[in-house]
Amino acid sequence: MTLKIILSPSKLQTEKTIFECQRPPLAPQKTTYLLEQLKAMSYQSLKSFYNVKDKIGKQVYDQLHAEAVRQCDTFGMYSGVVFKEINAESYDGRQREYLLEHGVVLSALYGILEADMAVRG
Repeated sequence: MTLKIILSPSKLQTEKTIFECQRPPLAPQKTTYLLEQLKAMSYQSLKSFYNVKDKIGKQVYDQLHAEAVRQCDTFGMYSGVVFKEINAESYDGRQREYLLEHGVVLSALYGILEADMAVRG
């Protein structure tokens, strides 16, 4: 049995590359469907849905409607407190391998994400 470090995604996001994106999320069709539903929402509906303040609501709305979409890895996408404390950018080779093997994020949009899965930044 392998130990897993399970994290929740953070509301704060960045677009860093920490791990080389090797694989797509497990259910890309479902993610695409959800993204289409979110894009169809008004700014106010989206802000209310996520229960966030204006600044983050605007960032989410703008990200969903951005023309240029960038792919980044799971741990490079999130910048909340836990991800800052993990500070995966500073890891050496052995630590990175451990995080690749054991670190997962449970995302409502993407499902189970491992560190080297490509997500929409």
